[in-house]
Formats: sequence, C-alpha cells, structure tokens
Amino acid sequence: ESLRRHIMHKIDNCKRALVQIARTIQAHSPLRELMLRRNRFVDLRRRLAELPQRVLENARHRFREAEGILRVLGPEATLRRGYSITIDDDGKLIRTVKSVRPKMSIRTRVRDGEFRSEVL
Repeated sequence: ESLRRHIMHKIDNCKRALVQIARTIQAHSPLRELMLRRNRFVDLRRRLAELPQRVLENARHRFREAEGILRVLGPEATLRRGYSITIDDDGKLIRTVKSVRPKMSIRTRVRDGEFRSEVL
C-alpha cells in the first residue's frame, strides 16, 4: 500500500510537471508569438498612419496658444490699449529719455498709424 501511494504521488508530481511544461511551451509557441507580433505590427501601422494628422493637430494647437498669447501681450495689444511705441531711425526701440538726443528723428506708432517727430 505504501509503495502504491508513493508511486501515485510520483505520478501526480510528474503530471503537474508535464502540465507546467506544456503551459511554458504553449506560452512560447511560434504560432502564439506570430499572432502577438502580427497584432503589434497592425497596431504600429495604424499609429503610423495616424501620426501625421496628430502632429499637425498638435502644431495647430501650439500655434493657437502662441497666437492667443501674442494677441494679449504683443505690440498690437499695447497699441489697442492706448499706448504708443517709439523707435529711432535704425528701428531700435526707445525705452528711456536718455536714449534720445536733440535734433534726433523718431517714429511713433499708435493704434491707427504712425508719425515722425524731431526731438527738441
């Protein structure tokens, strides 16, 4: 009886080992690998086809954001708020009184146009 139980126990252990080996073989089967790689390839091909459209949409979104920021902070917005922008003949922005000299010609831009002046 003891010998029979021992043999049955050994047979059960071997069966479990065989089941485990079969699962491992199945997990690495060429057909399964081929199916997984084919699915991955189909997914990559779909993503590649969508990529140009996605890149274009992202670029448009960034452009709209930059456009909104410029609309609020740009020189045109400054002029719409009633300020002016003054530059010298070289096109350099005049930021301080110290940067102008007597008889210097300057251009001042306002909301609806531009005019020239001469510093006294």
